Amino acid sequence: GGIGYMIGKRWSIGAKIDYLTASNAKKKDARNKKTYMNLKVYPGVVYRSKYLNLGLNFIYQKETENIDIRTSEQVSSSVSIIRDIRDEALGGAAQVEFHTHRTRFFNQFSMLEKKQEIFKANYNKERGGEMKQRAYNYTGAFNVSGEKYNHYINLQADFSNMLGYENIQQKEVINQNSTWTQFGKKNKSSIESTVYDANYNLFRNRPAYNS
Repeated sequence: GGIGYMIGKRWSIGAKIDYLTASNAKKKDARNKKTYMNLKVYPGVVYRSKYLNLGLNFIYQKETENIDIRTSEQVSSSVSIIRDIRDEALGGAAQVEFHTHRTRFFNQFSMLEKKQEIFKANYNKERGGEMKQRAYNYTGAFNVSGEKYNHYINLQADFSNMLGYENIQQKEVINQNSTWTQFGKKNKSSIESTVYDANYNLFRNRPAYNS
């Protein structure tokens, strides 16, 4: 849900919060369990004037997923595969919109830092890898409304760099308890992505007529 509040004639503040939790266990086999949580928070502020609108908002996202799959190797024994996956993202976005009676030009620039951690929950503190990603996005929309024709130009650009890490760790026994000690991590993959998109649409206004 979301909420907004006007401050004077030109300023407004607001926030949007989305929260989802679910249990995705298989109905036919109760041994397999899967829980999921997703939280998104978007607070922001907007300034409006005669020809210019400005916006600024903060982005926070958190997602957790616990996977517990039990597979039977023999009639009397089973193997449990447990994973905890934790995603977190932090960023922001800025909006600039120019508008007149017949034209409107909207621009949004956003940046998001993402991090994913995987834990092997069946071993104390054992990690199953990490991922970090930085993503930039530009979205533009230019509209011109004429007497006979309407013109729409949409622009999109995405840039991202994702790094995958392998955890350097060792299993140790401390006070008769098994635990995993972390010594750092090493980069094992790097993926860069760049995407551009632009499209143009033309619509002819339909004149009024009597049937």
